[in-house]
Amino acid sequence: MLALAPSSVLYLPAARPRAMDRLGALVESVPSFRLLLGRDVSRIPQRVKDLLSSLQDPV
Repeated sequence: MLALAPSSVLYLPAARPRAMDRLGALVESVPSFRLLLGRDVSRIPQRVKDLLSSLQDPV
């Protein structure tokens, strides 16, 4: 919620407490993750590929 709200609801011209309540309900209803990629920008694409490969279910 702390990472999502500043980049979404708070920029809306008519953002009201109701919008924050709805966003909070959404955040609580779905899983969330933090993706820490490091500071070496050149390695980020490979790290994302590795992550996606690890999440695929073997068929």
